[in-house]
Amino acid sequence: MNKEIAKKLTDIVAGEGSKLWQIDDNNWVGVAWTGDGRILILHEDKICEYSGGAAWDEMDAFLEPLREGDSDEGGSIHLPAVTPSKVIKWKLASSNTQNQTISSAQVESQELIFIHAPNGDWSKSHDDTIINYETWDGTNWTAKIKVNADGSVIFTHAPNGGNWSKSHDDTIINYKTWDETNWTAKAKVNSNGSVIFTHAPNGDWSKSHDDTIINYKTWGGTNWTAKVKVKSGSSVIPPAPAPEPAPLPTPVDPDIIITAIADVYISNLVYKGQVKRTQSDEYVELTNRGNKAADISNWKVTSAGSTKQWFVFPAGSILDAGKSCRVYTNEVHPETGGFSFGSKTAIWNDAGDELNLFDATAKKVATLAYGKTRKKP
Repeated sequence: MNKEIAKKLTDIVAGEGSKLWQIDDNNWVGVAWTGDGRILILHEDKICEYSGGAAWDEMDAFLEPLREGDSDEGGSIHLPAVTPSKVIKWKLASSNTQNQTISSAQVESQELIFIHAPNGDWSKSHDDTIINYETWDGTNWTAKIKVNADGSVIFTHAPNGGNWSKSHDDTIINYKTWDETNWTAKAKVNSNGSVIFTHAPNGDWSKSHDDTIINYKTWGGTNWTAKVKVKSGSSVIPPAPAPEPAPLPTPVDPDIIITAIADVYISNLVYKGQVKRTQSDEYVELTNRGNKAADISNWKVTSAGSTKQWFVFPAGSILDAGKSCRVYTNEVHPETGGFSFGSKTAIWNDAGDELNLFDATAKKVATLAYGKTRKKP
């Protein structure tokens, strides 16, 4: 960005606690140190936040000479390749792109805060940026909550009363509820901008439910209820609706019935191999009909007719958009993923069977039935 835009945006974020630094003849970066231990860097039309952990330490050490310098123009620099803890969106309310000037700007901080109520009594509630909670093993933790640029909700957890130097980010929070049982929660932004929790007992997402509140034990063992709201002066932008997946194609084999609720589904099955006796060339085919790559690590293909027939995709298994992979009975074909059951005997019943596909949370997302087991939808 040019110097004028960098200066205006930096002033909006941090006022006097900001400086400009020249990257080259035409590009400037705005740097701001906030009072709560964060570094904000405005560069390439976005605001990057660095806070907590190695990312903050590296950026802080790198920019220390700038913090102490008197001049706004210190010569060319190259920012290190450090991943920010958050990217904050900004938009120009009115701009003249030809002259690269702005008349006004608004920072969309997308920050969230907790509303805490003792014993669920909202008449005694108070707002805070943190939640102090007991985790499953009874230890004390503190968490903040934020929304990423892609609309996902992240918790930043710090042990031992908020030791942020040892903090880490996660999509979940493991907490004890009022009756001392263990629960896991994640949060999401609804289409109307509100935030809700998804709660799972003992982390079992198959038994999860949604709610606008979380009932938790605080450090002293007392009962509190919390909900989340948008911080005053901020705006949470709900994620764009996911595009509808492509329709399921008609199977080549009319004896096959396919159902699916996810982008990745069982697209084909060769259940009668050509290799005599072992039928090692049988295979199950998965296809990603979505518009982005899918991580299928720990996804499982099973047979409804036998608990011994199952295959789990290893960690790091990525299926690109529009692509397919195969799991052979006892052959390895790198061009289709290189997956194999490693079975010395045929797996799929020539007379009929049903295949199930489960995602990493053990949710059934697709089926393929053929022969005597098939049922018309």
